[in-house]
Formats: sequence, C-alpha cells, structure tokens
Amino acid sequence: LKMPLEDGFVPYMHSFAHTPNYIVTFEFPLEWDVMKIIISTNILPDLTWRPENGTHVKVIDKNTWKIVKSYYIEPVFAYHHVNAYEDDSGDVVVDITTVPCENSTGKASCEHMNAFELKTLRNNSWSIPSNVFKRFHVPVKGGGDKVTSEVLSKTSFDLPHINPKFVGHKHKYVYATGDHGEGVWWNTLVKVDVDTGETVTWYEKDQFPTEPNFIPRPGAT
Repeated sequence: LKMPLEDGFVPYMHSFAHTPNYIVTFEFPLEWDVMKIIISTNILPDLTWRPENGTHVKVIDKNTWKIVKSYYIEPVFAYHHVNAYEDDSGDVVVDITTVPCENSTGKASCEHMNAFELKTLRNNSWSIPSNVFKRFHVPVKGGGDKVTSEVLSKTSFDLPHINPKFVGHKHKYVYATGDHGEGVWWNTLVKVDVDTGETVTWYEKDQFPTEPNFIPRPGAT
C-alpha cells in the first residue's frame, strides 16, 4: 500500500491504530521540513504546526489494503496511540493521549514539542503542558459519516500500555506515566479505567518511573 504525501508535507506520525481488520492512521497537522532537518543541529524549529489542514484520518482494510474510509477532523497531535478495537457495529474505536500544539511560546511551533528543548530540560525552567486522554469513534460499517470524540480522563499521562492480551480488542485499563504537579515531567505511575475514568496513582517525591510494561500475573482473570 502506498499513500502519497498531500501537498508534499510529511506529517509527524509516531504510531497508528490497528485492529484485526483495519489500520487507522491519524495524519496530524504537525509536519516535518525534511530538507531543513538534513542540515539542522536543532530540529524543533523544523516542525511546523498547520492547524488549518486539520487531521486526516484514514481507515485501511487489512484484507484488501485499500483505504475504505477517509475523514478530516479537528487539528490534534499525539505521540502515542493507546489501543484500538472494532465495536459491535463494525466501527473502530481509537484511544489516544493527545498533547497541545496551539499557542506555542517556544522554538517549536507545536507547544508541547518545546518540552524536548535541552536547555530548559536541564534546569526545569519550562512548564510542560498537560495531555488529554481522548477516545475517537471512527465510522466504518455502522453508518455514521463523521468521526466523534470524547475525553476519557482528566488525568494527564503518556507512554501508555495495556495488557498485551487485549491489543486490537476492547480493553478496560491503561497503565502509563503521569504528572504529579503542574508543568512537570512524568513522575507517577497511573492506572486508568477507561469505562469509569477512575484513576489510581503511585508517587514518591524525587522518583521518576520509567515507561511501564504490563506483565500479567500467572493465572490472572
């Protein structure tokens, strides 16, 4: 499958959604300037936030490798997809930890990308904006004609993982690193119930956990 780049722009797309029957890509309107990257020592200014382009959502059928649905939605950006699955209607549900790009105050035109500026990382002098955990409902077979979304939790987190048994299928819990305090890097472990929004956290002062990996307990139900 080949998908041409629209208008020559290269979207920043770190991960994508996949289910037993579909791949779903969210082409965020944060775009690389490839030629500038080649000669840059600091690539943050070589990414351009273009909210006027919106986010292009494409649904690819894994049986035919054809794009079966295509939508444009509001401009959003994210590093990581959490999981995706097909619901009872045949539509695809996609969970993503979105990060804010608008109203940048730093070198990068996407606000959250400024979190990776070494100068401010070393002295903790830049307030890192919070993530928003969102669920997108992508119509495929259910008869809908537009993508809708909802906020699943007000807890800010990233580097998400689930029980690998449920990858591509309906899940209940997400495990990730979260924020304890305003404007800080991930310094907690969190467990989020996607059905209720209930969140359990672990935090100890001056402790910074790594990206969590879920290891099922033998015999767990």
